[in-house]
Amino acid sequence: EGFSRPKPTEPVLQPQAYTVSFFDTAARPWRSRVETPAGVEGRRHPNGGGFVAATADVADSAFVGPEAMVLDRARVEGSARILGRAVVRGDAVVADQAVVSDHALVQDRARVLGRAKVRDWATVGGAWIVRDDARVLEHAYLLDRGEAKHRATLQGVVADYGGAVVGGGGGSRSPKIFRATIDS
Repeated sequence: EGFSRPKPTEPVLQPQAYTVSFFDTAARPWRSRVETPAGVEGRRHPNGGGFVAATADVADSAFVGPEAMVLDRARVEGSARILGRAVVRGDAVVADQAVVSDHALVQDRARVLGRAKVRDWATVGGAWIVRDDARVLEHAYLLDRGEAKHRATLQGVVADYGGAVVGGGGGSRSPKIFRATIDS
């Protein structure tokens, strides 16, 4: 035996009733706009209205959405788009027709190039390169170094801390999709 499951009649699985009370509280309106970081000088980008730090470099042809931010020494080049509440920071580069959206974070020396997409809650950092039509989605967490290229898709709870090279599809119609931890 050694492995057993709790039975539905055991107390741990029985519904519990709780009463919750709140005292001396005040309702405040939900802040739908992202606050600019304290102490960071910058401006709103003319194409989209997102915040661009004075130390960052964003092309006029790029789009930075109203709640997105480009911080530190990050660069956004070409017709790249930063959407939603995405943040590009550090020495990261987003270029060409790449898209970083939702709550994604591109940081450190990472590069997002070509028609690549980083979205949802994904983090791309270190010296990772996401290029071509590669996609980094959901809760993927890529740090240290590595490369996602062609039509590769890294999604789900993917974690890599260095050295992976993921090339999906190439000329084929179905990309490689990784949903588990990549061990390098």
